[in-house]
Amino acid sequence: MQALAGHCHLSVTQRYAHTNEADLKAAIAKLRGNSVETKETAALTKGQKQSRKSSK
Repeated sequence: MQALAGHCHLSVTQRYAHTNEADLKAAIAKLRGNSVETKETAALTKGQKQSRKSSK
């Protein structure tokens, strides 16, 4: 995460990196070629699709 953010020091990354397990699973689910789906990511994906339909 430090390299992706472009931070030179881990302490800077730690200051801004406040994630929880659900956020991490959702991010992983969005990665191209991801074939692993959990109940949580399936629910998040379904919820996002429904919200897109309702916003149209």
